[in-house]
Amino acid sequence: MVKSFILSLASSLLVTTAFAQMMPMSNTIRTPYGNATYTTWVPGPRMYYGGPASPSLKHPFTIVFNGDSSVQVKAKIDISEKNHVIRTKINRQKLVIKPSDTKEIYRIDETGLKIVGMPTDSCWLFLAVRGKINGYSYLAEKGTGSLIAIQRGEGSPILPLNKNNLEEMVADNPEALKFAKKKKLEKAITTFNK
Repeated sequence: MVKSFILSLASSLLVTTAFAQMMPMSNTIRTPYGNATYTTWVPGPRMYYGGPASPSLKHPFTIVFNGDSSVQVKAKIDISEKNHVIRTKINRQKLVIKPSDTKEIYRIDETGLKIVGMPTDSCWLFLAVRGKINGYSYLAEKGTGSLIAIQRGEGSPILPLNKNNLEEMVADNPEALKFAKKKKLEKAITTFNK
C-alpha cells in the first residue's frame, strides 16, 4: 500500500512538473520605429487546451476608429500571430479589429490611470513605464514585463528595446549601464528611472 501511494505521488509530481514548466515564445513585430522582438514565457504543453495560452488579459477597452467613431468592448488582445488583433462581437456581429483600423485604444485601470495604445502596423504600443526612459508594451499592462520599445524623454524617437539602444540611452548612468551591458534591460531601465 505504501509503495502504491509513493508511486501515485511520484506520478502526480511528474504531471505537475510537466505542466508547470515555462517555455519561451518569441515574436517579432514591425513598428514605424523598427522591428521589435519580444519573448513571453508561457506554460509548457497544455493538452487540455490544445496549446499555450496568451498572456494578454481581458479588459474593457475603448476603441477609437479612424473615422472618429468609438466603441467599448471587453476583450483581450490576440497576440498569437505576428499582427495583433482584437476579436470581439459588436451588435451580434463578429469583428476582427486591427491596429490599422484605429486611432487609439485605451483602458482605465483600477487606479483611474488611462493606459493608451497607439497603433503601429502590427500591434498597439502602450505606455507602460513613465520616467526619464519611457517603456512601451504590446499589452495594456503597467510595468516592465512586456516592454518592446523605449524612448528617452517626451518627443524623442521611440526605438526597439534592445541592448544597443538602451546602452546609448543610459550611457551617463554607470549603474544602469552596467545592467544594460549584462542584458538586464528591465533592471537598467528601473535603475535609470530612479
